[in-house]
Amino acid sequence: MGNTKTIFLVMGLVLTPFFSLANTPFRTLDRPDITVRFEMPLEAAANDLADDMPVIKADLETLFGWNLPHRPTVVLIQNREMFRKLARHPLIVAYAVPADNLIVIDYGRLNRRPHRGKSLLKHEMVHLFLHAHITGNRIPRWLEEGVAQWASDGVADLLEEPRPALLTEAILSGSIIPLAVLADDFPTDDHALMLAYAQSRSIVAFIADTYGNEKIVRILEHLKEGSEIEESVRRSLSVSAQDLEKQWLSSQERPAAFLAMLAGYLYEILFLAAALLTVVGFVRFRIKKHRYRDEDDGL
Repeated sequence: MGNTKTIFLVMGLVLTPFFSLANTPFRTLDRPDITVRFEMPLEAAANDLADDMPVIKADLETLFGWNLPHRPTVVLIQNREMFRKLARHPLIVAYAVPADNLIVIDYGRLNRRPHRGKSLLKHEMVHLFLHAHITGNRIPRWLEEGVAQWASDGVADLLEEPRPALLTEAILSGSIIPLAVLADDFPTDDHALMLAYAQSRSIVAFIADTYGNEKIVRILEHLKEGSEIEESVRRSLSVSAQDLEKQWLSSQERPAAFLAMLAGYLYEILFLAAALLTVVGFVRFRIKKHRYRDEDDGL
């Protein structure tokens, strides 16, 4: 997560100042592309992430066509309570502070899923890349989070990934969050936060699928040049930001409407399925009966 003016979480909560970690015994690993500060139990994880960084950095440089001007510092925390005090939200397992070129990861909760460490690092690196080149607050939160997930194979910096059905449920219940609401900040409620991530990922994926990956980068380039989001979208996609949102929502409503129709005929579908199973069972019984009779006649 990140903002060039303040230190905050993805949902906008102000962090405990990082100097609160000063009394914690951290070790430091320096590599040309990364500095890793880690608690002692995480030495192997620190080395793994340091090994991954050159590939991650090269991938993002190729994707965006930008470089990262400063070497990032990544802090790996084993103590869950310490990270919780910093993050102030139980769903967050990593965040970035672009103003300090800093990434903090709650590695204590990744013990059972260490493979997510590389993806989380890539996700947070996207935030550093974006804010190193797009100054001020021109990039809306939904676009920043959507791009970070898109560039890291759909990984969010949450403890659990949003459920695939979350968007469909929101559409059917009329609880989709307007993108304008997600421009500056994300909600703190657990369900709404998960939905905000899901929507952000979905609309950026929609842009990539409908207009092409290069159009996402084009929007970011216009933001980098100083354009606001409305102008950047219009110049890149030849539609307004409002029309883009309508297109995306329409693309989500079609499958949701189909599922709603199926739900409306749920009892009929279950009855038909039970009837078909009964017929299949009866046919199999008749086949077996004839088989046994033929075997008896052959004796």
